[in-house]
Amino acid sequence: MTAKKKILIGLSAIVAVAAIVAASVAGTVAYLAASSSVTNVFTVGNIAIHMDESAVNPNGTLLDGGATRRDTNTYNLVPDGEYVKDPTIHVQEGSEAAYLFITVKNDIAPIAANDVDKPTIAAQLAANGWAKIAQVPAGNVYVYVGAGNVAAGGELDINSPKSAVEFSQGGQSYQLFEKFYIGHDVDCTPYGAAKIIINGFAIQDTGLETVKDAWEAIVAKFDYLNLTEGGGSGL
Repeated sequence: MTAKKKILIGLSAIVAVAAIVAASVAGTVAYLAASSSVTNVFTVGNIAIHMDESAVNPNGTLLDGGATRRDTNTYNLVPDGEYVKDPTIHVQEGSEAAYLFITVKNDIAPIAANDVDKPTIAAQLAANGWAKIAQVPAGNVYVYVGAGNVAAGGELDINSPKSAVEFSQGGQSYQLFEKFYIGHDVDCTPYGAAKIIINGFAIQDTGLETVKDAWEAIVAKFDYLNLTEGGGSGL
């Protein structure tokens, strides 16, 4: 298959988190938050993917033991909170081998916990095989390299050959992270308009010999400003 026949698809999951001071009694402050998710699925040629996550109650606890999955959850955001959130990309049976990319925007990173037993979203991404690409002008851009293959520091040079990447396979699922944690001594109120935005992309590997080739093909296909929406926030 020639480079002119390259196949691209993309999807996005958007999570909006709004934190509001609800009450303050005897020094105890309760916070309320709302969260919504939207997943769009694009299929072209022989590649098809979609993203979902486990259904949870507003406290971030699994419903039905994790058996139910959906694209929308709501959360009550509170200090020292622990919430199940496990966005996962599913590749349809019969799909061809492809690079998997994600962009991540996490506005609540400044109030996230960062302990050994409460890892950040960035740490979980690395543990699950997602390497952050160096040299991207804006945005937190990751490529899937496989669990256990993320180098120290969590980054991959954009000029790396495609042999550094683990291609997606039809019928397989690729989890991004499992949970998020809020610090115990933080003020949630400045984060009323905060968002977590995840965009996922798959592109057939034919004719794309480096990570840079693959990423530039995606940028050429989709709106670059949207792809780099994740810039400015840590994870």
